Amino acid sequence: MSRRAFTLVEVLLAVFILGIGIISVSALFPAGIVQQRASNDDALGPVVAQHAMGVIRSKVGQDDFGTFEEYGLYDLDGIAPTTIPGDWLWKRPTMYFQPQLTGVGWTDGNVEDDTGTIDVFGTLLLNAELGAGPSNNLNLARVGSESSTDGLGNAANRVYGIPVNRRKWDPDLNTSTPLAIFADYDGDSIEDGGELLARQPAAIITQAERWWPAMPPSRLLTGGDPAGEANAQARRRPQFVWDCMFRRFEGRILVAVFVYRVGTAGVEAGPYRVAQAPTTSGLANYPAMPRLGAFVTNPPAGSTVLSGTSIPRAGGVDGTVGTRADNFAVPGTNPGTPASGFNVTNDLYAWQAPNQLWLDQWNDIHRVVGGRRTSADGPVTLARPISAKMPSAVYFGVGQDGLPRPDPGTLPVIWYLPTEDANGVSITPVFVTVMEL
Repeated sequence: MSRRAFTLVEVLLAVFILGIGIISVSALFPAGIVQQRASNDDALGPVVAQHAMGVIRSKVGQDDFGTFEEYGLYDLDGIAPTTIPGDWLWKRPTMYFQPQLTGVGWTDGNVEDDTGTIDVFGTLLLNAELGAGPSNNLNLARVGSESSTDGLGNAANRVYGIPVNRRKWDPDLNTSTPLAIFADYDGDSIEDGGELLARQPAAIITQAERWWPAMPPSRLLTGGDPAGEANAQARRRPQFVWDCMFRRFEGRILVAVFVYRVGTAGVEAGPYRVAQAPTTSGLANYPAMPRLGAFVTNPPAGSTVLSGTSIPRAGGVDGTVGTRADNFAVPGTNPGTPASGFNVTNDLYAWQAPNQLWLDQWNDIHRVVGGRRTSADGPVTLARPISAKMPSAVYFGVGQDGLPRPDPGTLPVIWYLPTEDANGVSITPVFVTVMEL
């Protein structure tokens, strides 16, 4: 009895059908990986932010911060609308971009260095200019600071971006001497008779302290490791990194924490460090994280000037809150705009990237749910519309008539993360929050 075998055509058809099924199923894996990563980010972002607040609170407290008025100044580089006297807008802490700061961070050869170290009040920078303290070898060209300005017209009132509480750290009101606590034995508020105590604000946050999970401590990197396993582990990129800003709002110190992932999936080459902005951009002398973007005609120093035709505003595209259909959209971000030059890795357009997060001047956080990767995408849409606020002196200052100014209905500035830093490292925003210190 003969049996009929499968023909070659039947085999090929079976393989073809099976291939279609396999391809269909395999197409689900990348989407599943993306969803899994997004879920992981949503779960761990708040955890990292709480960890960040723990680190920050271990370094500084409410009474460490002062006001610009203590230096005879109003808020430096203030962005109209302003705020009430004694308060100040969001400020990025001083940041260092050099291989080694004496006495700061890890010192195990080239495994890790101090690039990206945060100095909340710029104490090391001040002492470097005075030629005092362990930071007198600081390369001032490798420093990012919001400002370096003399209050009251003289160097005795020098301030670097974030003002320190002078009553606590500078009781003789003279920043021409290193910041310190004075043992004022004779009660004359003057440094004399050896009354100066060698103490400075303990407000240094190294780059390694902003990694999550934390990398191995430096003691694992020296000796007792012939196979180099600890060194190899220390060279791995962290899963998450965080950076921060500060502001005084109604007399309280608020902290903004930006959590982000670094690097491409599966790439573990080298520990991450905040990169100094390119000198050609004009932003190299300012802190690099987060970015400051300005939509206003007269932008503040250290900001990236964003398109004046793409200003996020209450009411969306037409600026009318009552027409709700377009309230989530940002004007000037339709497909084909701009006609050329759009690149989401450029800071000019990184704020439009999918899943981007912004912090605005009013302490509101915005998420981009409909972002742009190419100029063919658009418009940019937000998770919720920009809100219009009642007149408030805290938010908008006071007009010549003595009354709080009204909400202009637009965002003058936003703070956001780049999609790629100056070293070409990919950055993915994960979580942004504002908490009281």
